[in-house]
Amino acid sequence: MRGIVLTLAALLVVAACPASAQEFPSRTVTMIVPFPPGGGNDTLARIVASKLSTALGQQVIVDNRPGANGVIAMRAAARAAPDGTTIVFANTSSTTINLALNPNAGYDTRKDFAPVGMFASTRIGIIANPSLPANNVAELIALAKREPGKLSIGTSPPGSGSHLSAELFKARTGIDVTYVPYKGAAALNNDLIGGHILAVFSVLPASLGAIRAGTLNFGSSRMNQRNA
Repeated sequence: MRGIVLTLAALLVVAACPASAQEFPSRTVTMIVPFPPGGGNDTLARIVASKLSTALGQQVIVDNRPGANGVIAMRAAARAAPDGTTIVFANTSSTTINLALNPNAGYDTRKDFAPVGMFASTRIGIIANPSLPANNVAELIALAKREPGKLSIGTSPPGSGSHLSAELFKARTGIDVTYVPYKGAAALNNDLIGGHILAVFSVLPASLGAIRAGTLNFGSSRMNQRNA
C-alpha cells in the first residue's frame, strides 16, 4: 500500500489586464500566497516569482496572506485593481473546494479571476514520526481501532485537500481518530518532527527533505519498502 494520495493542482491566476503587452508590467507585481511561509505552496510560489521577475523585467514580490483556508488571500486578490499587477498563487482548496463548502466565501473564481495555467501537482500522503507504533498503513488502522479516539492526526485547515483526504480515509476505514487542523504545512511538519503529533496528512514537498533524511516516514518510508 502506498497510503492515501490525492492529486492537487496549483493554479496561477491573474486579473484581466487592459494594458497592452508592450506596457505590461510597468511596476512591481505582487504575488499573493494564501498560505504561511515555509510550506509547499509558498516554496513553489517563490520559485515562480523569481523566474517571473527575470522574465518580466520587474520585481515580483510574494505577499503571504494565510487564513481561512485561502479565503483571506483570495478576497484580497479579487478586490485588487484589475491591471494585471496582482496575481495569486492558489491551489484547488482556494479555487474550488472553498466555493463548494462556503457559498459566502466572498469571491467567485470564475468571475473574479482569469486563469493563466497550472504550475504543479503533488500528492497528499500519510507522513509519520518514526516513533509512531505502526510500520504500515494496515498497522496504523489497527492501532486506531484498538484505541478509538486516542490517535491524533494533523491536517491542513478544514476544507483543504489534506483534510478532505483524511476524512475520506477515516470514512473508508471506519477508524475513530481526532484531526488537528494547522494553518499551514510548515507548522504541521515542525510539530510532527518534534513528536508533538505522530502522524499527518500533508503534501509531500513540504516534508520531502525530512523524509529523505530519515527524520520522518512517508506512509512511512518503511511502509513503502514493505508494501510497494
